[in-house]
Amino acid sequence: MKTVFENYTIEILSDSTYTPNSTDNINSYDLIYPENLGLFSRNISSTKTVINIYEELNLIKSAIICEPHGVTIESESSYVILDSVIYIIARDFVYSINIPDLSLNWSKEVDSVCCLAIYKLERDLLVHGELDIVRINKDGEIKWRFSGRENWINLSGKQEVTIEEHQIRLIDFDSNEYLVDFDGNEIKVGKKWWKFYNNRL
Repeated sequence: MKTVFENYTIEILSDSTYTPNSTDNINSYDLIYPENLGLFSRNISSTKTVINIYEELNLIKSAIICEPHGVTIESESSYVILDSVIYIIARDFVYSINIPDLSLNWSKEVDSVCCLAIYKLERDLLVHGELDIVRINKDGEIKWRFSGRENWINLSGKQEVTIEEHQIRLIDFDSNEYLVDFDGNEIKVGKKWWKFYNNRL
């Protein structure tokens, strides 16, 4: 998957062959995140997201994000670019990484299970987690967190998160529908009988 930003081509992909702390890797990368891998087991890294930066046709910088357990599927909704920074999900974390040197600004656990997508919301970011919908600012600070009756994976194929003009439409596992404004408050529509949690941080 590739996208163009200013004079750079950014490639995002998965490298399932890569093993942290191994000398037998087929591919090598300039930077490895998280930096404090320490005694990170070679067998528990499931998310292996690669970011390559090209200028013209030349690869000028590369990085790989290695997170244990769950798998992140790289897609157009797995990253957002704002002000020369790429915000990218990896398992339950969001990473803020500078373009083009791929230096790390911060990484933050946003959902306790898995981050499924990330979107631009005004000058902030909206993270679609498995358990929570979370608005964060560009410094990774959580503005609000919204939880429904069920998790935010809909097996019927309905779009779980849709950002509309002044509201966010949410569909949970059981196809219950929620409307919230950009401040995370419920918008009452008709007779909604379900309960939900909206925890301010």
